[in-house]
Amino acid sequence: YDGGSPTYEAFMDLSPDEQRKILSYMNSFFIYDEISANGKSFFMAHTVPEKERMQVFDKLMWQEFIVGEPEYEKEYFPDKFIVTGHTPTGFIDPKYKGKIWHGNNHIAIDCGAVFGNPLGCICLDTLEEFYVE
Repeated sequence: YDGGSPTYEAFMDLSPDEQRKILSYMNSFFIYDEISANGKSFFMAHTVPEKERMQVFDKLMWQEFIVGEPEYEKEYFPDKFIVTGHTPTGFIDPKYKGKIWHGNNHIAIDCGAVFGNPLGCICLDTLEEFYVE
């Protein structure tokens, strides 16, 4: 319902060499990354599992960073921001439909573009928000 079938079909229409190049490129991606910007620490992932699972980090499975369900009402780390997509912000709090959500040292940037909302972006140096309709 959000583009998976057309994407898959277009991929299957590519030559085997083009498919290998795309897969090689995608295999170079990190499941998550930790960076610093302007003195702040950020843990960036598509999504994260619930807080209790993040506390036993060495036992996490990579899939938990693809389909995990964050607990937005909990602060995971007192000294680090978590930045995720995955869940449209309007599902976290209806007041944030189409806007970046901040709370509990978590920044959720999926503004729900798949539903016609703006695409949100945040500058980690300044925390300034940008939107594209």
